Amino acid sequence: MPQAYPEDRIRFEFPDGWKVLRPAKGAYYKRHFQTFAGGCKEMDFILFEPVSRVLWLLEVKDYKTNRRVKPQCVFEEIAEKVRDSLALLLTSSVRDDPSICGVRSFMDVCAIPNEIKVVLHLEQPSKPSKMFPGVKIDADATQKLRAKVRAVDPRARVSSTSSTDMEWRAIWSP
Repeated sequence: MPQAYPEDRIRFEFPDGWKVLRPAKGAYYKRHFQTFAGGCKEMDFILFEPVSRVLWLLEVKDYKTNRRVKPQCVFEEIAEKVRDSLALLLTSSVRDDPSICGVRSFMDVCAIPNEIKVVLHLEQPSKPSKMFPGVKIDADATQKLRAKVRAVDPRARVSSTSSTDMEWRAIWSP
C-alpha cells in the first residue's frame, strides 16, 4: 500500500518501504536551520529508496491555481533549495535531537546514499491567462534545471501529474 502525502492540491503516493521526510515540518528545521546564515530553504520532500539507496530531492510547484510571484528564476530557486537541503541533512545528522523522529532519524536510515536525484514537480495551467500565466518555461525546462543542479544531479527531471515515468504517483485535485 503506497504512502500518501498532500502538498497543496497534489497528493503524492510513494512506494511502501520508502522513507519520507518533510523537512519544513521538522522541529530542527523550524527552530534552528530555517534562520541559519540569513535563512535557508528546503525541498518539499526528501525521500530515500532503501533497495537501490537513492536519495530523492523533490520540489513541488503548482501554478495551475497559484501564479508565481517571486522574481527569482524557478531553476535558481530549486538549486538553492537543493544546496540548503543537503546542508540540512548533514547538519541535523549531528545536531538534531536523536529522541525525536526527525531529520536525524531519517539520516540514520539512509546514511550515505548511492545516488542523489533531483525532481521538480511542476503543474502549469492548461490554458495560460493573464491571471494565471504559469511560469515562463519553454520546452527545455529539464535542461535548464539540469544546468543549475548538475553538481548534484546531472540527470535531474521535471515532472507533472501527467508524467508516467516517475517512481511515484501524483494526483492533482481541483
